Amino acid sequence: PPGYSGNFVNNLYYSSSGKFRISYHNKTYTSLKDFRIGTDNEKVDRFPVGLEADPKFNSAGGGITIGLENNVSSLPAYKLLPRSPAINAGINLNQIFPFSVTGVGSRDFFGNNIPQAGKFDIGAFEMPAPFIITTSVSGDGFISLTPDVQSFYYGQVVTITAIPGLTQSFTG
Repeated sequence: PPGYSGNFVNNLYYSSSGKFRISYHNKTYTSLKDFRIGTDNEKVDRFPVGLEADPKFNSAGGGITIGLENNVSSLPAYKLLPRSPAINAGINLNQIFPFSVTGVGSRDFFGNNIPQAGKFDIGAFEMPAPFIITTSVSGDGFISLTPDVQSFYYGQVVTITAIPGLTQSFTG
């Protein structure tokens, strides 16, 4: 609206067409860098913040209408996937705007504590901290985890396979 002056800080910008485009105060910007330079937005103490990337939502566009029958836990479409660039890319807005009337709060849109693992995510969903699965084997044999990675994220499917040694078997 005319006369409006917003302050954009640490947002994630994405266009499915791949073309960045923001109209702000009757001027169109075609890159996040130009938007920063032309508006002084997406900066904290002269340092650039925010990013332009695919947020990697669970199922963007697949949300439902919430109301009497549905609550926010019914909106998994807009939760982040484990490799989203928004994870740990946020900043503590309470430190930047210490005199804010409302503050950031201590929970995300879905009720998760923020931040997780000491770092903020960009957006309304805070990815729960990754977890590590520790296994041990007594005797011969081995245990495999698929995928074979060091840590796992909320919503990620993990397959644990126990394989007995040559002289062992499972019973039960």
